[in-house]
Amino acid sequence: LRRRRPPRADDLKHHDHRVEALERCLAALDPPSREMLQLVYRDGTDVLTLAARLNRAPQTLYNRLHLLRRKLVECVERRLAEGSP
Repeated sequence: LRRRRPPRADDLKHHDHRVEALERCLAALDPPSREMLQLVYRDGTDVLTLAARLNRAPQTLYNRLHLLRRKLVECVERRLAEGSP
């Protein structure tokens, strides 16, 4: 097995900037979108359970989550490219 090298200061700084950018991008989302992401990814709510609770088709939620993840990736990348987290 290869030993992993300890993180460098530059790596940690880049990680911190990505986390800060993600937090800002999440804050910019509309409340229902942010809540859905938190329920699924932070709280571990199963998509099927959430779909039943919201009376929505599971595929609708999977599609929405996919779009939200893509939107967050684009937002984070744009913020980092602009030099602001």
